[in-house]
Amino acid sequence: MAAPAAKRRVNVVWFKCTDLRTHDHAPLRAAHRAGLPVLHLYVFDPFWHAGRTRICGFPKTGAIRTRFQLESIADLSQRLAAEGHTLCTRSNISTAQCFEELCDDFVVNAVFAFQEICSEELRIERQVRKVLRSRRQGALELFWGFELYHRDDLNFDPLRPRGAFNSYTAFRKRVEEGSRVRSSMQEAPVFRKGSGDTSARWSRADVALPTVRQAMGATYDADCDPGDVKDARAELKWIGGETAALARLKEYLWDDDSLALDYVGATMTMDTAKSCMRDKAMFKISPWLAHGCLSPRRLYDEVKRYEEERHKTKSTYWIIHELLWRDFVRFGSIEAKTSIFTIGGPKDSHPNWEWSTDKSMLQRWIDGKTGFPFIDCFMREMKVTGYCNHMGRETSGWFLIGDLGLDWRMAAEWFETVLVDYEPTANWFNWTYRCLPAVKAKGPPGERLRGLEILKWGTQHDPDATYIKRWLPELKALPATIAREPWRLDMSAESDRGAGNGSGNGA
Repeated sequence: MAAPAAKRRVNVVWFKCTDLRTHDHAPLRAAHRAGLPVLHLYVFDPFWHAGRTRICGFPKTGAIRTRFQLESIADLSQRLAAEGHTLCTRSNISTAQCFEELCDDFVVNAVFAFQEICSEELRIERQVRKVLRSRRQGALELFWGFELYHRDDLNFDPLRPRGAFNSYTAFRKRVEEGSRVRSSMQEAPVFRKGSGDTSARWSRADVALPTVRQAMGATYDADCDPGDVKDARAELKWIGGETAALARLKEYLWDDDSLALDYVGATMTMDTAKSCMRDKAMFKISPWLAHGCLSPRRLYDEVKRYEEERHKTKSTYWIIHELLWRDFVRFGSIEAKTSIFTIGGPKDSHPNWEWSTDKSMLQRWIDGKTGFPFIDCFMREMKVTGYCNHMGRETSGWFLIGDLGLDWRMAAEWFETVLVDYEPTANWFNWTYRCLPAVKAKGPPGERLRGLEILKWGTQHDPDATYIKRWLPELKALPATIAREPWRLDMSAESDRGAGNGSGNGA
């Protein structure tokens, strides 16, 4: 009897939905420097792709983001193929079981992957490490790379921050004082080429990528899938992948000069001379950053080059500020741990009233049918496109907590399912840091409007109600002020009835 064939020794690059690129990728670089064949792996783990949220049972990954991820993975596969390598994908299998089978078929020298932060991701990471140890395979080697600043380059330890996360301003000052941003070329991979020994293929790999319906399994609902055709009201239709991300970067900065001419910024809400709600005011690069299709350091390098070759303005500073904010919530979640998923958040904040879990009220909020157009326009846009700007997310969160009194975790779960740029720290930390303070308002929800930004920012950012009318066509015929505040019609009718009854006659 012939002896069984010796297993091939390989290095494995374990791609996840937050590092779908080939540039500025430390795990890729390390795996290809080691001199062994490299197996590139992505697992469509049903926990992420066909699972449901804990409280409301929403799909953990909705149809919009699933489609974006599939496009991103297809693009990653093409870019690896151009370098002479193959992306192996596995569907309908847990990550742990996938690695069990990988150990059956190969000698795993090491697994290279990006570092995770949140509890669910860390749990799966531990499962993989357990499989490797039990099968006496190589180690799981983890690298930082989702963030702008490398953790090793911070001038403080996120686990012992000494006040760095007391506020965004405190964090910004700390990193700007003594931390540096690495060049995006520092971790550029050099792919091994030349012979068949450099690339590993796996006989168990999928023949083709799943469809959206196949990836989502039983969680797929055709009524919640807007499809792949751009909505006529939307400014942009995102196409997943590194190729599209780099094209967007080139277009917005270099082709259209929009960074200097148009950019306002996601968190620039207070400048009365600027509107966050007009087209081109947002870079809208966040879906590609969230999925790692574009490295924040690559973006940073391009902005710095833009400042040298074109313009250095408040806008170029502000886009770097947005990247710093992204790091604030990311590193802040290391200190906060699982408290970002608890109803009181990291500061254990609770209202003086009972949280509501009224799902019919939640559904009206989701559907953009609260009766407050400034909220409803953003919620309708989000449901159709998977996106609305930061101001829309923030004000809708304040409204849900302060004016509806709903358990904010139900809303955070909706954001988790629907947002095309969802990333756990950006979602959950922001809810606790920016929206949960709305519980400090005195008195129970419903007594009066607490989120006055609904009125103030509506006037400032959408003075002609153009944006509101775009997403709420039933208000199109109304004057701008009435479209923003349709309850004025009832007030006017009351006034007219009062005048007709003689109640306004002081004679």
